[in-house]
Amino acid sequence: MDNMKLLTGLLLLSVMFSGCVQNFDGETTTTVPSGETTIASGEVSVVGDVICLEYVGSFENGTVFDTNIVEKAKEAGLYDAARPYTPLCFKIGDGMVIDGFEEGVVGIAVGESKTITVPPEKGYPYGQLAGETLIFDVTLLEIKETSLEMIVLSDKRCADCDTSGIIRQLEMVFPGINAKELDYGTEEGRNLYDDLGLDFLPAVLFDESVKSEDGYSNIMNYLEEVGLYQSLRIGATFDPAAEICDNGVDDNGDGSVDCDDSECTLDLICNADALTECSATYNLTKDTVIFFHSTGCGWCQKMMPLVENLQSEGYSFHWAEASDAESRAVVDGCFRDYMTSDSVPQFICVNSGVIKVGAFLEDEAMRDFADTCIAG
Repeated sequence: MDNMKLLTGLLLLSVMFSGCVQNFDGETTTTVPSGETTIASGEVSVVGDVICLEYVGSFENGTVFDTNIVEKAKEAGLYDAARPYTPLCFKIGDGMVIDGFEEGVVGIAVGESKTITVPPEKGYPYGQLAGETLIFDVTLLEIKETSLEMIVLSDKRCADCDTSGIIRQLEMVFPGINAKELDYGTEEGRNLYDDLGLDFLPAVLFDESVKSEDGYSNIMNYLEEVGLYQSLRIGATFDPAAEICDNGVDDNGDGSVDCDDSECTLDLICNADALTECSATYNLTKDTVIFFHSTGCGWCQKMMPLVENLQSEGYSFHWAEASDAESRAVVDGCFRDYMTSDSVPQFICVNSGVIKVGAFLEDEAMRDFADTCIAG
């Protein structure tokens, strides 16, 4: 996550994960020189606290590059009607913001304003702000109390069940959330899976208390009731009761292992060579990643700049538009029988026969997928 430390709406990937909305009627203070503070209350932020604040970010010459205060955004000519101008909320110590900013907010009191100077080495490692000394005028609005918990049920045998990106995004929606991770291989994890009648993993589960949280409106349309829990729809596809086709183990106990098992007949891993040959008939090389997308898909739109960035670095992508028969022909001709879902976006590796269903929540995750694809 070092290359994806986020600061407010400047780099957020989705309005769905835009943070929390707070109201504050506390004392107004005046920003003071770097390192000095004006104390507005006795409640002081420490590492581990969930804080909400307003900020104005500027370069050393005074030019404002970002703010979450609507009036300041308009004054600076940065106002974006599509962006929510809400307080920035995060847990100190979780690495959700750049290092210099996180260090600077420790020890601020509620209602206090402070100027934080972030040197380049503690700022952004890449992008338009890399190498810049950044000045942030911040006001601490609130130190939040939170007790929200979620359960992340997964299976360590699943190579494509990494939920770290989802957890990081949910920490932005619900700063301070406690994530309890369970594995299907444990008695507790297996019992929960069976009790809820789940079909696929991973599963992200909340209890009913999530409905009283500030960030609930951001994810409510992505939740469904499963037993006593609210389950986040994440496009899970791993069946823990099925044969895993590349681990050398008889997972379902039927006496057949990996590709010899009838459950693996349509698994891409067991047909990689044939699918590479099939893709070649559509002029795709084995190091190509197929980007299956749709112009009407919001997540696809968010993935497009990331794909274009990797292409500019030399990675090979084939764009397969769901509504365009010509561009998606390789998907229909070679991979359709092996796909578990028609949803988009999907990323298909020609070389290794691996399909990623759903969006990449971090650009480094997409890069890792492409690197693994090339390596086979």
